[in-house]
Amino acid sequence: NGTFLARHDDGRILLPPSRTIYKYLTTSFILKLSDLLDKQFNYAANDKNTTLLRCLALSIDYMHQHIGERITIEELAHASMLSRSWYMKQFSQLFHCSPFRYLQKKRVRKASDLLCTTDLSISSVAQECGFFDNSHLTSTFKSETGKTPSEFRKEVIINP
Repeated sequence: NGTFLARHDDGRILLPPSRTIYKYLTTSFILKLSDLLDKQFNYAANDKNTTLLRCLALSIDYMHQHIGERITIEELAHASMLSRSWYMKQFSQLFHCSPFRYLQKKRVRKASDLLCTTDLSISSVAQECGFFDNSHLTSTFKSETGKTPSEFRKEVIINP
């Protein structure tokens, strides 16, 4: 019926399939981003800007769906339906970082989530998150968080 949450007859809350939640969150993200740009940067909300935001959101969606894989700028530009150079320029202006820097942060975030919620080995976490190997994850993770993945996991276990 178009609602995202519903109550079952016995009072339980029914959640929609994860794809519906994901689409809702992506749409919500675009709307919040548009609002933020409008308020903070006097970015005029018009059809052209809304279209650009949707295009960039498509590339972010692609990153999330393929986070464990090797991703190229060409793939991201294609996913966003923009030329490579225009995509790089617009993404960098909007997010104040390159698409690869954004992806790196997302990979570290996913790695930290996996370290907290699973008992996967560091090598398996690296593979799941799209890092070349264990040492690539460790160096990237430490540069982002100040801790190695092992130190991070131990800290989470000691201080849940």
